[in-house]
Amino acid sequence: MSILACLVGTIVVMICVLSLIQAKNMGGRPREEVEAATEYVRTDRLVQDLKRRLDKERREHTQVTSTAVLVREEKEELDRRIAVLRQRAEAAKEGEKTNRELQKELELLKVQLATLAKEKPDFQKQIDSLEKELAQRATPPTDAAKVVVKPGGSGVAGNAVIYFIEAAAGAIALLGDDGTTTRITAGSIGKDEQYDAFLQNISKQRDALLVFLVRTDGWGSYVNAAGWAEGKFGIRTGKLPIPGKGPIDLSRFREGAK
Repeated sequence: MSILACLVGTIVVMICVLSLIQAKNMGGRPREEVEAATEYVRTDRLVQDLKRRLDKERREHTQVTSTAVLVREEKEELDRRIAVLRQRAEAAKEGEKTNRELQKELELLKVQLATLAKEKPDFQKQIDSLEKELAQRATPPTDAAKVVVKPGGSGVAGNAVIYFIEAAAGAIALLGDDGTTTRITAGSIGKDEQYDAFLQNISKQRDALLVFLVRTDGWGSYVNAAGWAEGKFGIRTGKLPIPGKGPIDLSRFREGAK
């Protein structure tokens, strides 16, 4: 153990001596290390300086942006105030013009009222007569004759399966074989599921024909309904003019078709 301790001590002394000799010969720390340390210190100072300048520019940019936003908001507020003032000015001018026009109309009405006051008895008689006539027209006829649809001269093939639709003002009516009637407004054509289902059933039959019974006031409803049936479902259509307001009787047509 004593020999080992002496050997270790000798090695430590030799290392110390060699280190002192190297330091003395090279003048302290290696030159490359010193230069690297110096460059690092210079670079670090430069980076810190750049960071300070960047922070300063960021603060100035933020301040400029905030100022620009404030200026824009103030300009918009000023534009709104100018618009309100212009509207008030226009309203004032319009009000003056309106007041003048109302004054003229008032003077004219005074003259007309004075004239009507003299002619009031004659006007009252005319009003009473018109009201009586309107009341008579408003009463629906109870004895309207049926409109019988005949098969003769219709040009319909004997083997065709025929369906009927009545076209009147503002609406159409699907006429069933059992005498039932389903009314559909003209505005819902193209949207009504019941009418589409009716047309879909007809389109599935090879020899089917859809005949529109067009009232004197139902041309617009016929055009819309027939156009939808032909364009959307490819159905053959025909039309028969129906005079009068009476109910439609298809019994003769059904018998003739059989």
